Amino acid sequence: MKNWYPKQLDLKVKLTNSDSINSSSSWGQIAYAIKYLIKEFNVKTSKAIEFGCEYGYSTSCMANYFDKVVAFDLFTGDKHAGLRENFKSTTESALSNFNNIELVQADCLNVELKKGEYDFAHVDIVHDYEPTFKAGSILLEADVKVVVFHDTLSFPEVYRAVNDLAKQYDCEIFNYPYSHGLGILIKK
Repeated sequence: MKNWYPKQLDLKVKLTNSDSINSSSSWGQIAYAIKYLIKEFNVKTSKAIEFGCEYGYSTSCMANYFDKVVAFDLFTGDKHAGLRENFKSTTESALSNFNNIELVQADCLNVELKKGEYDFAHVDIVHDYEPTFKAGSILLEADVKVVVFHDTLSFPEVYRAVNDLAKQYDCEIFNYPYSHGLGILIKK
């Protein structure tokens, strides 16, 4: 996996309207690099999909660059982020300044996607091998050109799943080595 570095950062990206969410997100610097990832890999900006949005930090970032962002989450946390009561309304409130985001309370691993419907995808779900690999398979089989995975550096199982997906689906593979790592798969 080769490291990828943006040529510059977009420090003007609009994030959620919650200072506590913005300051505590582990996505950190990634929000400032996405604009240049999209540019460098020639990603169309019509529609993005997200598997695991939690409180919406990454979702808000993507909403700056895509006409439509569809974000799937159970809104109850997981064993790594911590289990919580349904927090969808908190996420909706944090994203209320965006009119191009659709939050879907559902298990992303049971979704069926039309081929070619999405230009870009972000995966940040429970950090185990099987669900990460399955999420990536769903997205790559739906012909999403660029699929990114958060936490490749802090969770070895995510790193391994991203590598295996690259081999199985013949993708170029990169890693943004900040903010816990962002694995980047580019369909050839």
